[in-house]
Amino acid sequence: QALYGVICGDLIMLLRNQCLPYEAEKGATEQAVEDSVAMAKELFCHHKLLSWGKVSKLMKEILARFNQVKREKRFCVKVGIVGEIYVKYSPLGNNDLESFLLSEGCEVVCPGLFDFLLYCTHNPVFDNDLYGTDHCPGFASAAKYIATSCMEVYQDARVYDTGMVCIIEIMGRHAGWLAGSAALA
Repeated sequence: QALYGVICGDLIMLLRNQCLPYEAEKGATEQAVEDSVAMAKELFCHHKLLSWGKVSKLMKEILARFNQVKREKRFCVKVGIVGEIYVKYSPLGNNDLESFLLSEGCEVVCPGLFDFLLYCTHNPVFDNDLYGTDHCPGFASAAKYIATSCMEVYQDARVYDTGMVCIIEIMGRHAGWLAGSAALA
């Protein structure tokens, strides 16, 4: 259930960040956040065991709620906030960077907590590769994760009709097998 909560929280955060700089009516995005959190509370607090079907239905409802936010068509520079968890998510840890970027007309891009959890599960694979092992039993899952991540970046980027360059750094030691696996995407 905790993972379902992380996934839903990430969805709400990502949708908020994608709507806030473009909202036509000030406060509409924050209202969508409050409504979405209330829907999530309703599901998570009143069901002992959650199924993927229920969570999937909730996520569709959250998407529909954010789709109701009227947005203006305008260009905003996308700025990513990366780093340790405290720096990414805490206004105290990043000197309220998100509010500053929004006041400057930027769209904030912040990776979700689930991405961090995936990183933690795959990090030992990269450590093995970096610190001298020739063969690593986790290569297949790391390669699949990297290929999927590259494909998702491509899918996200191609919706925008502005030209862009995307640089993805992939860890590895000598041969570049993990980087080469990204070409599969």
